Amino acid sequence: MMALRLARISTGKPRILKFLGHFHGWNDFVVPGADPPYDGGPVPGLLPTMASDTVVIPPNDADAVERALEGDSEIGAVILEPTGGHYGSVPIRGPFLRALRDITRRLGRVLIFDEVITGFRVHPGGAQGHYGVIPDVTTLAKVLAGGLPGGCVAGRADILAGLESRPGKPKMKHPGTFNANPLSAAAGIATLNRVATGEPCRRANEIGRLLRRGLNEAFARERFKWAAYGEFSNFRLIPDYDGALPADDSFVPYDSDFGRLEGTKNPKLIHGFRCAMFLNGIDLPGLGGMTMAAHREDDVAKTVAGVVASIARLQGEGMA
Repeated sequence: MMALRLARISTGKPRILKFLGHFHGWNDFVVPGADPPYDGGPVPGLLPTMASDTVVIPPNDADAVERALEGDSEIGAVILEPTGGHYGSVPIRGPFLRALRDITRRLGRVLIFDEVITGFRVHPGGAQGHYGVIPDVTTLAKVLAGGLPGGCVAGRADILAGLESRPGKPKMKHPGTFNANPLSAAAGIATLNRVATGEPCRRANEIGRLLRRGLNEAFARERFKWAAYGEFSNFRLIPDYDGALPADDSFVPYDSDFGRLEGTKNPKLIHGFRCAMFLNGIDLPGLGGMTMAAHREDDVAKTVAGVVASIARLQGEGMA
């Protein structure tokens, strides 16, 4: 919310552009298109007047972004999760981020990276540090405060100047219950000192690679029509997969087809899979998750075995 307000102050433009499947919190302006069904229908409880100021398009289409910005002079900012919405369900890679940076800079729009998930996780410098693409504004939280309540907006000085008390210029209000919370600040400092070494990110990412590889090897061995994909420390599972299993982390299923990766899900299967994983001693929230630096190789082995046993149980009950 603060990032969007600063963008409006900076550009004088009220509208934003976001991408299908990207979640940026509960704010009314970023809820459209965050979750299925992706049919453009009304969001329950959202005023149509607010929804009309949010333009939503599919990800990974730079030409569509350029057309949208050139066709609507009232769009002042573009916001996205830089590795893809829903924990990378439809992955975004460097070429698209670099194209966004070029388009927004050329057309004078603010580029916002929502790094609440990716900040300090994929790389000590976030996705922007990994890909070398610097946005105008960045939103951060979670790891930033060591898991305690806390968030941050960072960015260009001329944009963040909207927060300053300046003679003759209005100041953007940003009150908050947890502003300047010393407990969150202390936890954040302790956490970020560790993150800055690069070791937690390296370890979590390596465990993620081992898990994805182990899952796909198991799927091939058991002849399950499933696949695991992802990058960094996240992983996603696809049931009823009818393609070749990946050889490395460059793999993106179905050529990043948004409809196939974020299309209609089977809630009965997802719920059944989670319950089966519980029976195998693993809490996996749905068809995917994240690894962290605390995980070890034996956790990978246990998770792979649990997934195999869970799929076999579901198949035995006619659910997979």
